[in-house]
Amino acid sequence: MVFSSSSLWGWSKPTSRDPADCFQPELTYHLRMMADLSSIGKWENEIKTEVRRALDIADTAYRIMRDNANDAKVERTAKCLLGQNDFQNKFDKVKGGFSREPSAHSGPQDAQWLMERSNVDVEIYCDGSRISKSKTAKGRIIGRDPAQGNRVYSEEEVKDYKICDDSNIPKSLRIRAFTVSSDLIDEKARKEAIRRGETITLNSYTTETAYANTMQICRKSIEFAVNDDWPIIDQRRIKKMMKKRKIAELKEKGTTPIDEITTLATTILHELTHTNQAGKSFDVKTENSKVAYGWKRCGSVGNPENADTIAFLALALKVWSLGNFYVKDDGEIASR
Repeated sequence: MVFSSSSLWGWSKPTSRDPADCFQPELTYHLRMMADLSSIGKWENEIKTEVRRALDIADTAYRIMRDNANDAKVERTAKCLLGQNDFQNKFDKVKGGFSREPSAHSGPQDAQWLMERSNVDVEIYCDGSRISKSKTAKGRIIGRDPAQGNRVYSEEEVKDYKICDDSNIPKSLRIRAFTVSSDLIDEKARKEAIRRGETITLNSYTTETAYANTMQICRKSIEFAVNDDWPIIDQRRIKKMMKKRKIAELKEKGTTPIDEITTLATTILHELTHTNQAGKSFDVKTENSKVAYGWKRCGSVGNPENADTIAFLALALKVWSLGNFYVKDDGEIASR
């Protein structure tokens, strides 16, 4: 497969907007991804590889969920994340698959790409330099994104781009990546409808645009990958997390082995699930209002529409595929 200086991949588009189809491979359209990697210089090829790996994790998950759904360990892992109630429907909701095709386009501002792109595509950026800033008459800072037809961002949203670009930002404020859907949502109207008791769906008070979804990969995420020598999810990485000393160390940190084997590829997969072509997942909150990131919180919410739940289920199935391994309920990895 040959890629140009910025890359475009195809990704199957569901024939419906039901999240149940978010990983369905035998479908008709293509969701393409254009990556603007000019700002990260020598790491361009590595970023492209991480996108391929994200898609491979999803491919593997779909195959296992299709062909090995009755395996006891596969079912146990899925139930840990999705819960026992209505399990089969939840399981079906996160089946999926992706396909890829190369691009001859040179980048997101390539003239031919601008003519062809639509709201079924994804553009991937590694900095926020394209966002222009200005002040309103009331002195509020706003941003405009040319990738989304000069969509206006609030001051808080502009700050997200600034935080994403700053590798020195405090750990508590760090963002790994974020995705902006090509759809426009009338939040005010939606909130009013909820107040009236109206049933709201993913597409309620939503308008499609002609622009692509945009994914922002943050500077610190790239630095983490560089410092970890662009890790891959393989038997060596898994076995390292199975050592008793490592497990004890992770418990002291309040994390789990499966959390520790995540890579930039799993972050990218998480972000892709937010797009309008992969079910428009969202970041669900736990009962104590914590965002359901990580293995334990995903298990606590049991929601197939939570982005990290989808990503962690795919990751756990990737682990299962690599040999005699499976992920236990507590996030530890064991032999099967």
